[in-house]
Amino acid sequence: MTGRVLLLFVSLVAAAAAPAHGQVVAQRLRDDVPAVSRLLPVGLTRGITTELDLTGERLEGIDRIVGPPGVTVERVVNVEAKQARLAVRVAGDALPGIYACYFLAKNGLSNPKLLRIDAWPQVIEHEDNNRQSEATPLAVPCGASGTLTAADQDWFRFEASAGQRLVFDVLAQRLGSPLRPLLTLFDATGRELEQQMTAPRDIAPDNRLAYTFRESGTYYLRLRDLTYSGADFAVYQLRVGQIAFASAMFPLGGRRGAKTPVTFSGAGLSQPIVHEVDLTAGPAWQTTRLQAPLGDDVLIAPALFAAGDLPEATEAEPNDLPEQAQPLELPITANGRIDRPGDRDVFRFHAAAGGKLQIAVAAQQLGSPLDAVATVSDASGKELLALDDRQPTPREPPSVRVIETPPIDDPLGEFTAAVEGDYFLTIEDRFGKGGSEYGYRLEISAAAGDFQLVVQPADAQVARPTQQRNGRVQATYSGAGSGSLSLDRGGVGSLLVRAFRQGYNGPIELTVEGLPPGAHAAPTAILAGQNEATISLNTDFDAPSGAGMVRVTGGTPAEGSTPGMRRLALQPIVFASLPVNGGLQRNMSEVAVGISRQGAPLAIQAALIGKVLPGGTVKAQLLAQRREGYTGKIDVKFLSLPAELSAPAVEISAEQTATEVELTATGDLKPGRHRLTVEATLRVAGGKEPIVALFPLEFEALPLATLELAAQQMDLPLGGKATVVVKVERNMTDPAAIELTLAGLPKGVAAAATTIEPGVERFELTLTAGDGASASPIRRIVQVKPRLKTAGRWADLPTLRFALRLRAN
Repeated sequence: MTGRVLLLFVSLVAAAAAPAHGQVVAQRLRDDVPAVSRLLPVGLTRGITTELDLTGERLEGIDRIVGPPGVTVERVVNVEAKQARLAVRVAGDALPGIYACYFLAKNGLSNPKLLRIDAWPQVIEHEDNNRQSEATPLAVPCGASGTLTAADQDWFRFEASAGQRLVFDVLAQRLGSPLRPLLTLFDATGRELEQQMTAPRDIAPDNRLAYTFRESGTYYLRLRDLTYSGADFAVYQLRVGQIAFASAMFPLGGRRGAKTPVTFSGAGLSQPIVHEVDLTAGPAWQTTRLQAPLGDDVLIAPALFAAGDLPEATEAEPNDLPEQAQPLELPITANGRIDRPGDRDVFRFHAAAGGKLQIAVAAQQLGSPLDAVATVSDASGKELLALDDRQPTPREPPSVRVIETPPIDDPLGEFTAAVEGDYFLTIEDRFGKGGSEYGYRLEISAAAGDFQLVVQPADAQVARPTQQRNGRVQATYSGAGSGSLSLDRGGVGSLLVRAFRQGYNGPIELTVEGLPPGAHAAPTAILAGQNEATISLNTDFDAPSGAGMVRVTGGTPAEGSTPGMRRLALQPIVFASLPVNGGLQRNMSEVAVGISRQGAPLAIQAALIGKVLPGGTVKAQLLAQRREGYTGKIDVKFLSLPAELSAPAVEISAEQTATEVELTATGDLKPGRHRLTVEATLRVAGGKEPIVALFPLEFEALPLATLELAAQQMDLPLGGKATVVVKVERNMTDPAAIELTLAGLPKGVAAAATTIEPGVERFELTLTAGDGASASPIRRIVQVKPRLKTAGRWADLPTLRFALRLRAN
């Protein structure tokens, strides 16, 4: 397997933290899988079959589309190395919207491309249509797919009636294209009627133009790139019709486990629309872009919607003055809006002396134009804290800015009350602006940690540069070859997961869901204090070819009354970039993992036969598979072995596909989970480099015996006896006596028998409170330290503990 190093640009947006602008991670990716640089049309009509043209590299064998719900390949029209045509059908009930799609071929899964499922008829612009006289005709309402190369411009012709209002919406960046579209509307004489120079805030740098026609007749629309930049992969979809769009939404989030009604208003809506967001399933995502069904179309939200864990409240006017302050019961997330210029929102909360609170405002990071400023004052009006633009969350190198990105001007800080009492928090816009779109989410809670996760696919090796120069990174890169993970039958791969911590430094257990049949993921966690982990994936030798949309989540354990956190890992994908227009990317909630129709050039799998015990031996069965035409002996060795475990190097002869090897453990091998790597090397005659295959093997080392106390607490009366039952499970084939040593016994307390004879599975540990013992309401922790003798040496077993209280009769 060969590879190349590519740069992926990350701009991660979350509800309660500054985004990771320009994060760059280099990863090693396969270059023998399909790479799609362009697909046309980018708009598909539901309920019909459309021929989809693909351009790229290594397209042989493509026969399946993966990702968009309800889209299937009816037949393969033509497939060559650099071009393919597929007849794809969209189900009649498919929800309109933008979806990522991948293509599965013999060699694996392609990179993703974005397309839009539409309810309207679609056309494809055909060159030459660079002049008004050559305009492509449109039957409104409809969608048109096209490509803008350098210095290109596309003209369209349509009919409109007097008084008719039409919306012209160009989807480019939203479809992973680098274009910055410029729309100009003309009448039949060539007179310019309207030009949309400034891209609307909610879709920038895409463009949208709305116009009400005074007279019936023929009209023309010209579409070009703002700077006449373009490329063969610079695609777009132009939608013309009565398109609903909103400029404002409220609230900007809701609580997990509940349903939240969201109101869309403004811009192209004649009246507000209410859409209910169901969060009862407790989604792991922190933010998402809502799509509300609207007739035969969808309404795309103008801002991001956040999912929170705290109780929610809604800001209520009038609350401009301290005497009008809205009371908040902490912890809380308050959804508010600076709904007019000069408006300010005042809240009142109670804080205990010395209590440390975190105050966070989410506005611009969710797409609101609000440049929020927050101040905290006491009851006398004295200002105690002023919060403005938050500092970016620290990121590990390598980190660069891909394109010039404005800062997120959202306040974040901590407040500690000097004395117990009521305090006042005021939110306003720095420049005194306001309006229906100036929403925010205010979170006040005990200072606590959080984290975000980023996941990226790679092969078994992940290459990371040791140093990254500062500055802007630009590329003329169409995104081919990245964004998905392809595994051969019997092959391995990995998912690199990085944690961006904001105060939480504990362990993060990683969960993988949605793997295709025949693929397996090793249990993995990001350890306390660490910031990344690699999830190892492997496939069965006979795994069926297929694909799955995989979700990776990270969870934390609950502590007392504090519930654990669960966060979804986002995969940042670069779809396209141009030197002038900059890099464009989307954060995907799933990773596409595909299994090819071919076996790996070399595959190795291993399994331990029997128990792994301190001082013992265990056999490992090795299974190997060579792709057809690959012959020769295979050298196998074990990497990353614990120091207390050893294994000899072994070979699988050219005539064999399996062998066994014996691993030996010292008596100091610690019980628990361990991981090692099996490395197989095949040298093929005539090959320049040997073929290397890796297989991650996890195993659990067991203690020689496992003891368990039937009770964790014991009351012992003065002058009396108490018994706690010890359950014994022996893992040794030759059981030995187990001696118990008790530490922490109160004065005057003694144990009777402390030896568990061989073969005993239930032992009673009896304690007696004799002379010198005294009653106490406090429970003392008593440690039970077991050990046994094997092979002439003592081996310690895991320590047991119980709480003992001496009481009077």
